[in-house]
Parts: sequence; structure tokens; C-alpha cells
Amino acid sequence: MIIYLENDFPDEQPQFMQIALNRQSYNMHPVHIEMDFKPKKTLAQRSAHRHEVYHIVLFGPGKGDFFFKDRVTTAEAGTLVLCSPGELHSFFPVHEGEQTQSEFSFTYNSGNQQNLTIPFSKLLSLYSGFTFSEWNSVVSLDEVQRTELHDILKNLSDFKENESELRFFRFYRSVSDLFALLAIVHAPKNLKSDNSLPARLSKARDYMHSHYHSKISLDKLASTACASKRHFQRAFKLKYGYSPVAYINRCRVSAAKNLLGTTSMSCAEIASEIGFDNIFYFSRLFRKITGCTPKSHRERNTCAGHH
Repeated sequence: MIIYLENDFPDEQPQFMQIALNRQSYNMHPVHIEMDFKPKKTLAQRSAHRHEVYHIVLFGPGKGDFFFKDRVTTAEAGTLVLCSPGELHSFFPVHEGEQTQSEFSFTYNSGNQQNLTIPFSKLLSLYSGFTFSEWNSVVSLDEVQRTELHDILKNLSDFKENESELRFFRFYRSVSDLFALLAIVHAPKNLKSDNSLPARLSKARDYMHSHYHSKISLDKLASTACASKRHFQRAFKLKYGYSPVAYINRCRVSAAKNLLGTTSMSCAEIASEIGFDNIFYFSRLFRKITGCTPKSHRERNTCAGHH
């Protein structure tokens, strides 16, 4: 199902996804997102088109093909396509075969509604600071990258169902995670990646910071750190002083403290927002970590704000 996004966002948008070029600033405008849909076979060449829109397309399990830049290209699980404005494309299958796709489309517009039409490589270069001397619009992701990208796209697709005051912030934070992943995937080969254990533990910690509001399994964290579950738990606690579960809970409580002091959300709403299903467990954990209840914390901060 196509989820249209372009009419859901306020005129003033977060500046951390803003692009500046030739003394002109451009803001991102999401267009639509689709998750795990199966397009039907069609005459892809006839439906091929071009417009001033950026497309990120991730192919799921199966094998198929699509039409891109005047030719038919094979798609397998993990095939990633970054389509720039003006490039001829049709992501419908040309031949027989069933394969799922997930897609996020967006534009960049200036204040006078002028569309940014630079290539995707230039867009990512402005975002990341990398210079992409070699660029492939179609790449194959490994299983870890494919899962991470799919998770990010799923977070974006959940936007419509989220009525939280933080939904716009969360959406653009996920977009930032998306751009960071795309930049790393396309990073120049001469940039050596740090695959040491500390770097892999840091990556798992970053995942906690980005997904603390969701259910996070130890298996997922260990996989992110490329370590066995037992080794990961031991190494993480040695490096950060807390077990992975305790660290996630501290991230959640930290977020709760911020929400208690800056929003009018109820304690139950905050508990749900940061990943707790049980308000009583949330309250006990909050008191264990901070020394006071969520209600007391809010009252203290409210009183402090009046002085």
C-alpha cells in the first residue's frame, strides 16, 4: 500500500536535513513510502518515466528485474536503487517473477518552490562530506545492511500511525539514519572502516540510541556488533559499565525525563512512547534509576521552572 506523506508535514521543518547549495537552502519534502509490496508484471518500458523526485528502492526476497536508465536490470534480495531526479525508470518487473519492494520517495525544495535536481551522489556528498569518485546507482547490500535499511524504512512507514508530539522529530531522525547508512554503503573504498571490537560495540550502542523506543533483542544487538550474544554482553558491560538491557533502560529513562519536563504527555503516554508496555514497571524502573517517581520529577522541574 502506498502511504502518501507530502501533505502531512508542517511548513517549518527541522534544519538538520536541510541542504545548502549556491547560497540557496533546500528542505526535504517526503512524497510517499511503500513497504514490502509486490508490483505486478507490466510493460515496464512503456510505463517508464522521469520526474524531479528522488527514489530509494530496496528489493526483498526473490529474483526479478526492473527498467532503469534505458536498460533492464536484474534485482535480487538486497538490491538497492538510488534514482536521481530526471533519470528514466520503472520499478515494475519487466519479465515474470514475484519480488517484494520497499520504496521511499522525496524531493528537496527551496523557499520559492524550486526543486533540487542534483544527482543522488552529490546530495549524499553534501550530507556526509564524502567525495564519491566512484558511484553506482544500483548496489547489492549484505544481509546486515539490508535488514538495517528495511528497519529504517519501516520506522518511516509507521509515521501515519504515530500521533505522538515527537512524530515529526522521529521521522526526520530516521531519515538522518537512512542517509547515514546510504553514505556508508557508498563510502569511497580508500576510507578504511574500523571493524575493531570497540567500533562494533559503539555501533550497537548507536543502534540502542536510535531504537530505544522499540523492542530490541539481544540477538539483534549481538548481530549488529558481529559477536556472539554471550561475548557481546560481557564486552559491552566492560566498555560501558552497564549490561545492554540496563543501558537501554537508562536511554529510555533519560528520554522520559526530557518528555516529563517538556511536554504535557501523561506518564502512561510517555511510558508507551519510550517502549514500555507496563506503566507500573516503568514507574518502578524510573524511581530505581533517578531516585524519584515520574510524577515527582515533573513536579520538581515544573516548580524549578517557575523560579
